[in-house]
Amino acid sequence: MKNILFFIESLSGGGAEKVLVTLLNHLDYSKHRITLLILVDTGILKKKIDFSKIEYRTIIRQSSNPFLKFWYKIKYKLIYRYLPAKFVSKWIIPQKGIDTYIAFTEGYCTKILAYAPKNKYAWVHIDLKALPWTINEGIYNNLQEEKIAYSKYDKVICVSNSVKKIMTNEYELEHVETIYNPIDTHDIIEKSKKTTSISVSNGFNLISIGRLVPQKGYDLLIPIVSKLIKDGINVHLYILGTGIEQQNLEKIISKEGINNHIHLLGFQENPYSIMEKMDLFVCSSRSEGYSLVIAEALTLGIPVISMNCSGPNELLDNNKYGKLCYSYEELYQSIKSAITDKDYYQDLKEKTTKRKDFFDINTTMQQIDNLLSES
Repeated sequence: MKNILFFIESLSGGGAEKVLVTLLNHLDYSKHRITLLILVDTGILKKKIDFSKIEYRTIIRQSSNPFLKFWYKIKYKLIYRYLPAKFVSKWIIPQKGIDTYIAFTEGYCTKILAYAPKNKYAWVHIDLKALPWTINEGIYNNLQEEKIAYSKYDKVICVSNSVKKIMTNEYELEHVETIYNPIDTHDIIEKSKKTTSISVSNGFNLISIGRLVPQKGYDLLIPIVSKLIKDGINVHLYILGTGIEQQNLEKIISKEGINNHIHLLGFQENPYSIMEKMDLFVCSSRSEGYSLVIAEALTLGIPVISMNCSGPNELLDNNKYGKLCYSYEELYQSIKSAITDKDYYQDLKEKTTKRKDFFDINTTMQQIDNLLSES
């Protein structure tokens, strides 16, 4: 059996974390012995993992004990601010007993695990050229420093061909391959059938799901909805997610005077029972890697209109399975057409239906199994 270590910062409700949970829940444990190493022991997705199948390790725990609480704060600052990544890696990463090390997210995980002793894989979930957050947030001082970190990896796994192209061309990496995110379509469909306490309007209902961060473009989507309302259209937008932009978005909603039409629902453990009630999924992101939620919307037969960034472009195959927009003005016009033009909306529905069979978790998990077995 291969000893595989997955390293991630936390098990929060983000897309990459959700993908890891799906991956762990579908691995063949007769072939792999898994260690899950969490930097900060927190996250709402923790309860979705079967810990009887894996070894769970964490570095920074939550504690009510005053001494431990103080010590964990010191640990946090040492790891994130003061100590060199090479030193942190030797401190927190097991140096023996592991056959393959996998940094499952960009940023700190990739930076620290780059110094693991052997067989290192990095997973890339986002377009780092369009959204260089790892540099903007000071994890790396510049692109060259980040490129050096990635060059230490034996293989880089990208969630879309668009992301692969960026890591090959911009980061000058050779051992790069694409493995799409595993989508458990059966689970999604079954959960969509469950009841929800969330009631929806009798108007046209839009949904978008993601962290409330600038990348997702909600600050531009909300004014679009306001514009549609001023056009006399009864439209409602439901946004599922939490994040640093919460207060800013609430201010925009209040300023536009559309509090009754924008519904910030926070994190929802079962978003599918809500999605199932919606007329249209909208992705307003400034950048995306694969966009798990678009794949989930397509699985449920919900038409998709998205900004044209790398991941959505690939998922919708250049407008073959949905609508891609090249500007926020076009996004507004496309949403308006979906609401007011029945033929346009029906065409979107038909495109969605054709894409459902693309998401086969068995195919994806076989690729991942092969990857882990060859290490």
